[in-house]
Amino acid sequence: MLNKTLVLLTLMMTALSLFSQDTVEVKPTWVFSGFADAYYNLSFEGPGVGPKLWGPAAGSRAFDVNNNQFSLGMVQGKFTYSKKKLDFVADVIAGPNSAISTVAAFKNLSYPTSFGGGTFGIKQLYGVYKPNDKVSITIGQFGTHIGYEVIEPYINFNYSLSNLFNNGPFFHTGVKFNYAVSDKFGFMVGLVNTWDNFDDNNKFKDPIFQLSFVPTKGMNIYLNYITGKGDQAGSAHPVFATLSDPNSFTTGLLDLTAAYVVGKATIGLNAAAGSYSGSTTDTKTKFKALTKGKADNPSWSGIAGYFNIAASDEFAIGARYEIFHDYYGVRYIGANNNSFTLTGSFNLAGGSFILKPELRFDSSTGDNNVNGHTDIYFGKDGKTKASQSTIGMSAIFKF
Repeated sequence: MLNKTLVLLTLMMTALSLFSQDTVEVKPTWVFSGFADAYYNLSFEGPGVGPKLWGPAAGSRAFDVNNNQFSLGMVQGKFTYSKKKLDFVADVIAGPNSAISTVAAFKNLSYPTSFGGGTFGIKQLYGVYKPNDKVSITIGQFGTHIGYEVIEPYINFNYSLSNLFNNGPFFHTGVKFNYAVSDKFGFMVGLVNTWDNFDDNNKFKDPIFQLSFVPTKGMNIYLNYITGKGDQAGSAHPVFATLSDPNSFTTGLLDLTAAYVVGKATIGLNAAAGSYSGSTTDTKTKFKALTKGKADNPSWSGIAGYFNIAASDEFAIGARYEIFHDYYGVRYIGANNNSFTLTGSFNLAGGSFILKPELRFDSSTGDNNVNGHTDIYFGKDGKTKASQSTIGMSAIFKF
């Protein structure tokens, strides 16, 4: 009898224990993080003071646009809420560079002419539901899956951004589904509105896709794709202004990124190729004229290689070499361009304060289809030239 009683009590205690575990409320986790940055650039060509390192006529520098002056970048405040199977992210930014990072930069398909006043914007705003360890569903506005570099300057090794970054999408609004097939392989599929905009401009939704591989320890490879109607954000050629129907052409972009960490060194690669294709007779005719009969589909492409190594916990050095082809001027840069960037990184205050001295050399090569020559950089007295060399220093405060 005693044994039966002990068994019954044990079963009751076990049941109560299981019940209590199911009903115990898990407290949510709130995390606040972000950064603020500032920089100084000086062009050896001496084009004067102001935003002379930016724009289709100046080589499309993305964020470090000002010459010979101390300049603000942006400040970010990122709130992350986590509870059981749910994550929520609210990521807001303010400052001059936020105009480029958010929808404000893409209304009417042009950047603002002045960055002095700054802009407040939503960088990301999304929720993630994770029913299990392999699956996640994301809904809202989120950063693009395209490319090697990101907006946050403390994540990138180089402070100045590549032309591949500047000419690809920044963010999307929609839904995506991630599935980790194994520790070595995963994929993502989704549907989003048009590139870099809160609002869609056509009756279609853009499919997005990503394959991820981990072939060996320390190596990650991503194959990314996006296509859709009317995605002309970044199209510099004036022929796009005559395309009143956004459903009359399709944009496609294939992107490959890879990184391999070996000891204290990191090797990276980013390659991308994109094109436009017309779906109406009028658009096809205009695209044919844009390429002067050489191709039906105006295209662009680029490749960048990265290498950095940590000499100590406080200092690292790295370089990026990039080739970007935009012969037909359908993206921001409007030329074929080569860039070399050499960056140092001083990590101070436990990594919360980062100083990045940097040298960058840009040159445009060969004729282009926009203005017939390669002089896309500002030189002395406002005259243009085919190359540009700058030296700069950035300061990043991370919290």
